[in-house]
Amino acid sequence: MESECKTDKRKRTKNFNETEKWSSFLGQKKETWEKLAKEFNLSTGTQREADILKTKYLNLKKKSKEKFSANKKGITLTGGGPYIPIEFSTAELGIMEIVGPEITGLTNSYDNDAEQTSITIIAEDNMKEDMPDPEMEANLNQIIDEPSTSTHDWVSYTPTNLKVYKSKELRKTRLEKKTYIPAEKKLVDEKICFLKAQKAMFAKEHEIKMEIMKLELQIKEKELEKLQKY
Repeated sequence: MESECKTDKRKRTKNFNETEKWSSFLGQKKETWEKLAKEFNLSTGTQREADILKTKYLNLKKKSKEKFSANKKGITLTGGGPYIPIEFSTAELGIMEIVGPEITGLTNSYDNDAEQTSITIIAEDNMKEDMPDPEMEANLNQIIDEPSTSTHDWVSYTPTNLKVYKSKELRKTRLEKKTYIPAEKKLVDEKICFLKAQKAMFAKEHEIKMEIMKLELQIKEKELEKLQKY
């Protein structure tokens, strides 16, 4: 009963204590808590100081947040049977109503797996209706009533006309497709050409060396013949 009374008194100062900055309105907050303590003492008949009421409120706020977090986490647990949610007291429910998003968190409108919340749409009876402009309406009627300027006779039109080929002017000429040789393939071809040229060069060099050796051998044979004659 005492906790419920504290919560009820705290609701009256919700807009001030929960939205204004603590550092800027510290003195006013203190006066508000003292005023709340006087109202609490008069309504319950017990004597409680403002600091005690404030500490009690913060403890209830912390406890409510822990319970809500435990329930939210327990839904995703596996094993051990179904999760039994923790029940909230009347005072804790009042705290959750005061604090709001600090405990329950902000709703995510972009997450399909988020908890769905009902949205109340307020309809206004005195809504301004869009009235058509007479000048615009007259212009539209004028456009609609204008006769067609088409020179084609659509009376003889049949669905088979859709099968007729397009005129030459409307046809798109097929352009030759550009062939793009990949850089890797081009590099391989260049390497092959280089190896072929190198192979031909080595073969020519070998052929020249063989000719030189053959000439040297013939010269030595002639010199040997001259020595044998003497």
